[in-house]
Amino acid sequence: MEPFLVLLSGEHIPLALGELRASCEAEHCVLELVTVAGRVALVSADTATVAGAVSRCAHSKSLYAKLYTGGQRLEELEEGLREAMPPNAEGRSLLVRVLSADSEPTPVDVEGWEMRLGGVLARSTGCRVSAENPGLLVQVLLAGGLAFAGLWVCDSGYRELQSRAPARRLFFHPSTLKPKLARCMANLARLRRGEVAMDPFCGAGGIVMECSLLGARMVGMDVQRRMLRGTRKNLWWAGAEALGLIHGDARRIPARGLNAIITDPPYGRLSSTGGVESASLITEFLYNACDALKPGGYLVTLAPSEMGLEEEAEKSGLELLESYYIYVHGGLTRGLYVLRSHS
Repeated sequence: MEPFLVLLSGEHIPLALGELRASCEAEHCVLELVTVAGRVALVSADTATVAGAVSRCAHSKSLYAKLYTGGQRLEELEEGLREAMPPNAEGRSLLVRVLSADSEPTPVDVEGWEMRLGGVLARSTGCRVSAENPGLLVQVLLAGGLAFAGLWVCDSGYRELQSRAPARRLFFHPSTLKPKLARCMANLARLRRGEVAMDPFCGAGGIVMECSLLGARMVGMDVQRRMLRGTRKNLWWAGAEALGLIHGDARRIPARGLNAIITDPPYGRLSSTGGVESASLITEFLYNACDALKPGGYLVTLAPSEMGLEEEAEKSGLELLESYYIYVHGGLTRGLYVLRSHS
């Protein structure tokens, strides 16, 4: 176990931390949260597996091996970095970056700090400062009145997700989840490569796509054939594959022993419920999902917060593990629920 810094995206800190923990579980990575300041999470984690866990996250941006944690006085930061730099740094190229990771930017001369710290470390380690493909990237993060610094290890797929925005796909539907939320839901389901999972309200295939790209064997199902045709087009466009696409009703899932169900049921706003009252549809789906999951399998789903899904889930035999609330607009706050079938 070694100390690392994780730079979070910042839109929803509790959700980002929940996704990080779940991704670590999926990658068999032991992780302990030490502290959170602004968008910075200081953690202790397995060195062999933590990069794989962070790289699949949607609400984390980058992972750094911790060099320094302390006050924001520049002189103190200089001394701390000089002492913490790796002994094999001599002769390598070096770049220092400084970023305010608070909700309110920390008032510092970013360019001045970068030049000064880069010069100090170059002289003390024998590195040469270079902005082009540096061998060592030292990132300084200012948050919560503290300075955190670390050596870059890896980035997440945060930027790649933007390339799969719904409007860019071959088939578009206004109810389609953004890839960032779809990937986050896959991670919250602790989904592992080779596991069999399902989206019984697959729509245009956003969740099927992200789960498949993580290596899961995904089955998509929808009551509308045209949505299945759209899913097939979008999977081909993304270079993803599904185990199968089924025309069917989510209230009668034709599967058993699933590792996970990840889905966004229709609420009758942007997506049709086929004439069925949305609360009734979701309630029937929950009971059926419980039967379709293997013992200990995960259900990750969205629903309007006022629907009271927590109570219905408990009645259906599912255990509520986590819940997050995502404000959409004045008339809608989504609840994101992580449930598990009893072992």
